[in-house]
Order: sequence, then C-alpha cells, then structure tokens
Amino acid sequence: STSIISGTDIAGDRLKVPADNLEDKPRIYQRLRQERFGQLTEDEVREAIAHYWAYCSMEDALFGSILKKLEETGQMDNTVIVFLSDHGDYCGAHGLFSKGVPSFREAYNIPCIIRYPKGINNPGREVDEFVSLADWTPTFLELAGVSVPDNLTGKSIVPFLKNKIPKDWTDAFYSQFNGVELYYTQRIVATKDFK
Repeated sequence: STSIISGTDIAGDRLKVPADNLEDKPRIYQRLRQERFGQLTEDEVREAIAHYWAYCSMEDALFGSILKKLEETGQMDNTVIVFLSDHGDYCGAHGLFSKGVPSFREAYNIPCIIRYPKGINNPGREVDEFVSLADWTPTFLELAGVSVPDNLTGKSIVPFLKNKIPKDWTDAFYSQFNGVELYYTQRIVATKDFK
C-alpha cells in the first residue's frame, strides 16, 4: 500500500507516515496486524490516531496542573520531576496500535524528561544512552540519599544528571516477550546500530 496517514505533531507540523505492509518483517508481525488492526478503515485509523493525540493532550494538561501546584506552593525547585512512560504506542505506524509483539522503535525508544534544578549539571542537554525502567529504583534511592543495594537489576542514572557517562554503562538494550499474545516468544538485543 502507498497510502499516507497524516497527523499533526506537537509543534503543529504535518506528519506523513507511509503505510508499511510488513512484507519484509517477521510473519508474526503480519499476523498481529491482520488479526487485530487490518480490518480498520482509513477513517477509523485517522480517528484512532486523533483519539490517541487527544489523550496525550489531556495527560499533558493534567501534568501541567501538577507543575502549576508545585510552583504555587514553592516546591518546584526542590522536586525531582520525571516525565516518561513504560512503553510507547505504535499509533498507526506499521499499521499497528498499542504495543506488544513487534519490536519497532515506536514502542521501545521512550523519551524521558527530567527537571531537578538542584541536581542537574548543564541542564537542557540530551543524553542518548540506554536506560531501562529497572534503572529508576536505584536512581530514586540515590537521589533520596538512601543506600543502593548491590543486588538490583538496574543502575542509577544520577551520573547522567551530573553530566557524566559511567565507563561501565551498557551499550545494548535487552528485552523479551514471553508468549502472552499470539503464543509467541521473542528475544531482542539492540545496540545503537543494530537490532
């Protein structure tokens, strides 16, 4: 298919996302799309994308209410603010929605925004390193001044806040999918260049 799905990004610019027929992808991806999302009309796809972006706008407004209250109560500069998600949503990319079996970047590459004026050196910069949800427990423990146990799966990202990259930081991302959808299991290993 060569149809184009258009949307509007947060800056108001038009997006053109070419349809992906998944012919060069694993058969299980094609099956997921066919069984779950292939029956949607183009109008239904557009409506689903519009609803998703509306939901994101609502979440942004609610988050803004929290930030406003922190400002009003004088707690803004003494609060660690972390804005992230546990996974992304395909939102029509590759003809898919939600998350699940496919291992495309839309579901796995999640941006995170951190604001902590008292604890971030050189704010406003971007760090392009692999961080997982397992890294948040040691991070919050360290920020709270609590001893971080050695047996945790993750590592604190506090060095990144201090504008340092630990020498032993991972250069790969690992994930697995254990057959809860379509009775399929897969393992994912990704570096910055390969998956």
